Amino acid sequence: MIQSCFEKNRKALEENNPSLCALVSQSKLSLPPFSTPSGHPTCRIRGENGELILLHSDQDPVGEVREAFQVKGQDAVLLLGFGLGYTALHAVRELRPWTWITIVEPDPGILRAAMEYVDLTALFSHQRVAFFVGQEGTQLQEHLRIWFNTAEVDNITQLTHLPLEKARPSVYRRAYKDVLEAINYRNTEIATLLKHGKPINKNSILNIPSTVHSQGVNAFENQFKGVPAIVVAAGPSLESQVEALKKVGDRAVIICVGKSLRFLLENGIDPHFTAHLDLGADSQVYFENVQIPDSCTLVWDPEANASAISGFPGDRITFDCGMDWENRGKAFWGEKGFLQRGLSVAHTAFHFVRALGAGPIALVGVDLGFPGERTHAEGVTMTWGGGFESIEKAMKDVPSVTGGTVKSIPSFQAMVTLFETEISKTEAKVINTSKVGALIRGAENRDLESILGGPLEIRDRIKALLDQPRVFHREAFQEFSEKLCSSMDRISEASEKGLRALKRVRRLNLSNRDDLQELDRLGKKVNGCKNELEREKDFQVILQRFFAALAVKVRGLAREKQSCPPEDLVQRTKLDCERLGLYFEEFQKGCRFLEKHFFPVKDQLLG
Repeated sequence: MIQSCFEKNRKALEENNPSLCALVSQSKLSLPPFSTPSGHPTCRIRGENGELILLHSDQDPVGEVREAFQVKGQDAVLLLGFGLGYTALHAVRELRPWTWITIVEPDPGILRAAMEYVDLTALFSHQRVAFFVGQEGTQLQEHLRIWFNTAEVDNITQLTHLPLEKARPSVYRRAYKDVLEAINYRNTEIATLLKHGKPINKNSILNIPSTVHSQGVNAFENQFKGVPAIVVAAGPSLESQVEALKKVGDRAVIICVGKSLRFLLENGIDPHFTAHLDLGADSQVYFENVQIPDSCTLVWDPEANASAISGFPGDRITFDCGMDWENRGKAFWGEKGFLQRGLSVAHTAFHFVRALGAGPIALVGVDLGFPGERTHAEGVTMTWGGGFESIEKAMKDVPSVTGGTVKSIPSFQAMVTLFETEISKTEAKVINTSKVGALIRGAENRDLESILGGPLEIRDRIKALLDQPRVFHREAFQEFSEKLCSSMDRISEASEKGLRALKRVRRLNLSNRDDLQELDRLGKKVNGCKNELEREKDFQVILQRFFAALAVKVRGLAREKQSCPPEDLVQRTKLDCERLGLYFEEFQKGCRFLEKHFFPVKDQLLG
């Protein structure tokens, strides 16, 4: 007879995760167990087609998992579908202490059944386990994205419990899509930081004068309630909307992405705003050799290319995007207001008009798919795309707005998912005017004219909001600059001392007793230098993006050291030298980086 483990499991879960315990305790799922020759119970679940499906082997459920589990070295293992918990328990036993075990189970009843038949106390008391139970769709995606960032996981292995997917494909295949979208989003973030962290940081520093002189998005919040808004991207369907856009005038707020600005102006359409978040210098072309009217205002990301921002001829609006550096900068440029960026400039534009309180909101040229032979509308300003040569291998069929399919790429599908998430949280009605693009759930497929009314005094209202005072606390900026310069002097000295000490460590013979004593002395010196660097908070805050790649490398080396046997002093010391050497060298590079980019900004603002 199989003994119940529920009460023991309940106590362990309540101690470590009381909210999950409450959710599971209220759930019920009848999964009669039966014994196996190994002594570990299994059970069957009735599938959506009526078939009874085995959740685990009817011979040896634990042995089945042991043979199939091939995961090593990852930051996180994500288990989609809990079953009776055998895979999660094996992960607790086999994975390194730093590896997160992340469990996504759409049905709380599955976890409730597992708690009845299997001792899960080792899992519930594990320090690095995260549960996402009873969640689906945009809620699951958003919670996973937040958790990935908080837990600082850099690589994730996803495993699906196949019997549950076979039994309930409508539930678990949808959950798989949600999980995959969240992982792709995280991977995109990491890839962007690793590739562009230092250029991004350069932009944020060089943009300090533009931040000081720009109006904040908070001045515009909820100032256009009930006013229709149009987000104009650069997809192929934009060409079909030209005549409809010409009729808009001041009947709606129009914000376009940089790629479509020239196209609109050349077709006699004057947008009220254009949004910009491109990192690269090639994005300057959006605003060059085109007559941009004074009434067009730039809404710009604080990490966008600095030359493009400073070269824009009209007025500007900026915002905070949640970086620690911005919180420090508020002391001298004041509150600008928070705005989500998203994965693309079209997302930023959408978030901006939503912050205005505008509605309904129309998406124009937001195709996120390739219905023809071009990636973008004919005549927009291109910095990538045109034909499909560079992306053809990544293209796949996705649901189309018309009900069929259209070609798209993974990055575009991540953007679709984010639009769907944000539309679900938007009070205003959202329409999609594309007849050829990818399906964006939650947006009605309608003509542009359907959301328009009569003329409104939009430009006068924008001008009045732009005319509000903008602050610059010169004394606060001067104080920050002086502290930063002093910090750089201390960092240069501590980094140099640390590198010299590491050089001596590398020369030691660790089989020699005297050298072992010297290692202890030098280790204290190295750690002291590292502690000195970590006390320089302003330096680390202003270089947060600069150090992104370093953080990933250091975490990787720290995990590698944890994998070493405690007695392997030589390898552990070697990894410490590599990790701390990177640390000191990057701090030295950070000083040179600030000398090159921050000092000119300081001179510009202080004279």
